[in-house]
Amino acid sequence: MEFFLTGDWKFLATVCGIGTTNQNIACIWCLCPRVVRHDISREWPLSDKETKVSGTIDSIKKDSISKKNNCQHVPLFEFIPMDHVIIDTLHLFLRIPDVLLDNLILALKTSDAIDKRVAFATFDIANHKYMHRFLKY
Repeated sequence: MEFFLTGDWKFLATVCGIGTTNQNIACIWCLCPRVVRHDISREWPLSDKETKVSGTIDSIKKDSISKKNNCQHVPLFEFIPMDHVIIDTLHLFLRIPDVLLDNLILALKTSDAIDKRVAFATFDIANHKYMHRFLKY
């Protein structure tokens, strides 16, 4: 019998023994550091035992003792290999645009120097050129 584990990122990270996503290494499957996540020219294999750049059940158990590589505890389902852990892409893809849109609006507000204390009812969009351009677009 073959078992698979699926869910959203936070659930999978929790049951696989991985810590939060804002740490240096946050991927459930590989050991990709934060500083090179943007580099799409690099390859990070999901199951590569020779080069030791992928997370396995054994490596997570070993690293959880010293809290290394963002491994917080032993995986809950040790009998399910890491290449059988599948993230729910719907939640992954829905969350990324949310964060990007939040960052865009924050950047526009910063450019316009909008104070958070301004009530929405009294907010005049015409006085803030960046937010006005965004809404017009």
